Amino acid sequence: MKPKRQIYLDPVSRLVAHSVLLPNECWHWLGSVNNAGRPRVALRVKGKARWVYVTQYVLRHIHGETLRRTHRGLHSCDNAMCVNPDHIRRGTQGQNVRDCVARGRHVSGFQVPAGYYAGKYLPSLEG
Repeated sequence: MKPKRQIYLDPVSRLVAHSVLLPNECWHWLGSVNNAGRPRVALRVKGKARWVYVTQYVLRHIHGETLRRTHRGLHSCDNAMCVNPDHIRRGTQGQNVRDCVARGRHVSGFQVPAGYYAGKYLPSLEG
């Protein structure tokens, strides 16, 4: 016998059921994540299950936004696991990078430890 699918009264109750409230008002996601650790939910589209990022779910189903391929869900709290609708807004990847730099979360340049190349240790060529 297949387990019954959970039915939620509204999109917010779905988020609340799978998160815990933190002191900073973030709703920390305890539900499913993708391979990169990003929160996701399954939606039925034309009878098939489809995974979507929780940020997209929030923007579309709670904020009522129309999303384009270039739109991303940006966090005002800088917590990728937060699903609080008040902390998520629509933006582009460019805006996300500018926010990242402005808040000091961006590392510029490419730094490799001395003696390493493509993940392999190279012995010193000096004397």
